[in-house]
Amino acid sequence: MSPDLSTRSEPQFVLDLLLHALRVRDERLNAVASELMTRFGDRPVRQLVRVALGSKNPPGYRIRALEVIARIKPAMGPDLMDLARLRLIRNKTVRDAAWRLLADYPLLVGVPVDFESRSRTASDTPADAANSAGPTTTTVGSPQATRCPPRG
Repeated sequence: MSPDLSTRSEPQFVLDLLLHALRVRDERLNAVASELMTRFGDRPVRQLVRVALGSKNPPGYRIRALEVIARIKPAMGPDLMDLARLRLIRNKTVRDAAWRLLADYPLLVGVPVDFESRSRTASDTPADAANSAGPTTTTVGSPQATRCPPRG
């Protein structure tokens, strides 16, 4: 029995078709689908997140979905927060793709943030000033801030 498609709008049909185009390994088709999805703005993000989180989806499909989300650059929201779960999965390629995407949202995932580039150093607090030998990078979002050497 085929699903009832009578209630779906034309843009929904196009998004469905584009999602299926991302499923296959065809660089040209994937590039076209990716470009068209970015033109829809934030609309496809929720569906792309579902693809990326779907453990039964092939890794390549999940990675392509993450890459499209990265191109869209959606605002921080619940959908992106769900993607933080991908940081802990076993599949290294999907996990790495999630880290690349989530690096643009440092407060969400607790990735190192260089406060020096934001005109702030770890020595801005009195407790750190006594222990600091200079500017440091602090990992934001961890249970307790971790002091790391400055980048680059």
